[in-house]
Amino acid sequence: SMIKAYQAPFPSEKYYIGAFTWPKDIPVGDSHPSDSILMHVRENLDKLSQKEKILIWGMNDPIFPKRTIDWWHKIYPQIETHRIQNASHFLQEDAPKEIIKIIKNFLQKTA
Repeated sequence: SMIKAYQAPFPSEKYYIGAFTWPKDIPVGDSHPSDSILMHVRENLDKLSQKEKILIWGMNDPIFPKRTIDWWHKIYPQIETHRIQNASHFLQEDAPKEIIKIIKNFLQKTA
């Protein structure tokens, strides 16, 4: 089941530490320890401009607003974008078959 798959890496509470600390690593403000690393990544996104890529987005995502799609389009104007209307933050749960189809088609076109 889906629940068992999510529980498998956490056989006891001591294994929760990574899951608890990971969201805290998302920088909010310039003083966050990860800010300089992520700014470096952001400043170098243009190095991927000639690579084939796709953007698959859950339109009901409560974490990342829809306007984030526009941000990606400013960086990669030609990016192939798929908006999954009935999907949220965890696309793999909400629309697995649709996502698999999109990825397979992308790989066939770009291989």
